[in-house]
Amino acid sequence: FTGDLTVTSRLGWTFLRGQQGDHGNLEREAMLTPLVVNGAGVLESNTLPGARLVDIYPTAAVLLGASLDDPGLAGLDGRVLPGVRPPQGGVATAVTR
Repeated sequence: FTGDLTVTSRLGWTFLRGQQGDHGNLEREAMLTPLVVNGAGVLESNTLPGARLVDIYPTAAVLLGASLDDPGLAGLDGRVLPGVRPPQGGVATAVTR
């Protein structure tokens, strides 16, 4: 969903007054955060530009043994990050209550 009104600052400007402290800013470089994935099924030394927050769920699901055909993964905005392979031999299961 999107709002009816979107307010942004001019490129290079932020909405702070008096620099009383802040946590990041609105510039692209300040909004990027590294994602490190390690473990069985993850290729080593794999750098992926463009990984997004919405990619974490489908990637983790595949690492836990979910099939991409699973209805729970249908219609997601995210993608399984390249360099990730499902576990060999066993399938992790989730219990829902």
